[in-house]
Amino acid sequence: MKGVIAELEIEELTSTYEREHGENERRISFALAGPRDFWPLGWLRSQSDTGEVGFEHGPPSVEIPNPTRAKLQFAPHYVFSSISFDDGRELGIEDYYHSIIVKTDLPPTEIPDDEFQCQAIKIVDDLLLVASVAARYWIDWFSFHFSASSKLVDHVRSRRESFVESVGHRNTLVDRGKAFDFLTIAVQALREHRDSGFDLYLPLITVMTANTSELPEQRFLFYFMALEQLKDMYAQKKGLVRTVGSKSEGKCFIRDVNLYLDKRLADHPALTLVKEKTVELDRPPLWYVLEKLLLEYDVEWKDLYPPNTEKPTFIGVRNKLVHSAESVEPAQLYFDTERLRVVLERLLLKLLGWQDAYGAASSMEAERLAYGS
Repeated sequence: MKGVIAELEIEELTSTYEREHGENERRISFALAGPRDFWPLGWLRSQSDTGEVGFEHGPPSVEIPNPTRAKLQFAPHYVFSSISFDDGRELGIEDYYHSIIVKTDLPPTEIPDDEFQCQAIKIVDDLLLVASVAARYWIDWFSFHFSASSKLVDHVRSRRESFVESVGHRNTLVDRGKAFDFLTIAVQALREHRDSGFDLYLPLITVMTANTSELPEQRFLFYFMALEQLKDMYAQKKGLVRTVGSKSEGKCFIRDVNLYLDKRLADHPALTLVKEKTVELDRPPLWYVLEKLLLEYDVEWKDLYPPNTEKPTFIGVRNKLVHSAESVEPAQLYFDTERLRVVLERLLLKLLGWQDAYGAASSMEAERLAYGS
């Protein structure tokens, strides 16, 4: 009797093959999952009678400074298979996915294989993170093939994204025709911010979580979380974490306030509760810091609201959703979610060194939001 004894689900699998006299140039080819339409690649394809396919194209490249002096190229990877039937007929199945090829001509004595592989993964991870934000859709790699003089390495991992997904041109934050220019600038800016202690990784993945959230309230809260993360990092960088001078001065201030409350509300039953809130007096209001952040990076928000609006109403929506059990009208939630998204995307583009914020909201879209609910 035959049957299934067990099923094994593998999240990641690495296969290594030793070899001799391989190529001098080391290269890693990453297979990409996610929207193919985002990558503006073009090529000519020829197919022979045997089904073999050849490509003629000049693969686009991205210049990203890195310690391995690696070069990055983008190219389609074609897959083909045929099915034979008993009557002699054959059915050909074909498709393709995009790949990123990372190459280096530095010898292993200068950059060991493991170090090159590690650096290549870091570069591609950074590149695909900003590409995901630009496409408003997760783009990731699901496998890589590493070719070196002494070995071949194949690595496969499970990913939720499919390489057959597509994304509409109008849905992208960055115009597809400018994708490679954006990636070149954005990855370098991402790495410079990280080196300076202003790491954009968490806000970027939080934005992507919001982009892929289905519930309206969840989408709003993730957008606001990303904005608060940026606000908090900015406050830390600019010394805006406290209202009253240094940490010691803040403690003295809170102590004096508590002493006053002890005298003023000596017998009041709410004294203990009030004193627990005094520590917040040494924390600047959210809008105070956020406004400075938006001003420093020249991020406009007033064009999304009617004239004479003093501060974004999405702050009030956040307070309702986070600090109370109040419900938010669907129309208000929709418009303030869109306003929040636009402000956040405009800010992220500026932080990533990209000045063209048209993709966040066109002038017509901004006007529609300004006169919305």
